[in-house]
Amino acid sequence: MLYDTHPLWDLPPTSPDSTPEEFAEFDRLSADEEAQWTAIYQQIYAGCASPADWWAAAQRYPAIAGLTDTQHLKPEDIRTWCANSLEQPACIGIDEWLASL
Repeated sequence: MLYDTHPLWDLPPTSPDSTPEEFAEFDRLSADEEAQWTAIYQQIYAGCASPADWWAAAQRYPAIAGLTDTQHLKPEDIRTWCANSLEQPACIGIDEWLASL
């Protein structure tokens, strides 16, 4: 979804040699990036019934974990993603779920 709606992905990061206009354009395009990622993740958190469900989704679709594959994905990573979303269904009981593995 973000790739379809956010032009940042078509714009390379600025370099020290960039013009003031290029810096301004990059800043404009990236200003709402965190909000857009948060909107994507909130849907995932709300749509999963438990940490096990979130883990299964990340295993099937590693892009939701910010990865291209599951090679470096560990169950403990979910704790990091849930740090600011403990009230979401995907994060409720995260410590108990991790202890059960």
